[in-house]
Amino acid sequence: MTKVVIDTNILFSAILNTSSKIAQLILLGSTYYQFYSPDYVVQEIIDHKPKILKLSKLSEKEFEDVYKLLTYNVQIINRSLISDQLIDQSLNLCEGIDIDDTEFVAVAMLMDGKLWTGDLKLINGLKSKGFNDCLTTEELYKDYISKLQKS
Repeated sequence: MTKVVIDTNILFSAILNTSSKIAQLILLGSTYYQFYSPDYVVQEIIDHKPKILKLSKLSEKEFEDVYKLLTYNVQIINRSLISDQLIDQSLNLCEGIDIDDTEFVAVAMLMDGKLWTGDLKLINGLKSKGFNDCLTTEELYKDYISKLQKS
């Protein structure tokens, strides 16, 4: 089973549009993928909740329901499980690109998985530094469809 680390923007997008490819991959993809995210994502969602509520037009209750539904198949990795060495490696990779993505890269490395992000600057920046374990939504969706057709 492929291990996939979900970044904050992917989760935001899924909350904003539960019928999108992104949301459907999170909701239905657990047959083929194990989803992870650092505990940092929880704080990010809380910090941006007012903006999400405004953009999505969800009520507080609807937001809570959607959030629980989408994160049901996502294993949240506590920061204490990530070694300082791995954080340092990830920080070096993210330096000059976006240091806010350090923990996502670290979890991808820890889990020997792929980082799912829509941030092309991050993908290209990481690739230029030798980190090639990134997936775009389209790449993951094509892989998912391929797996569905084989089963």
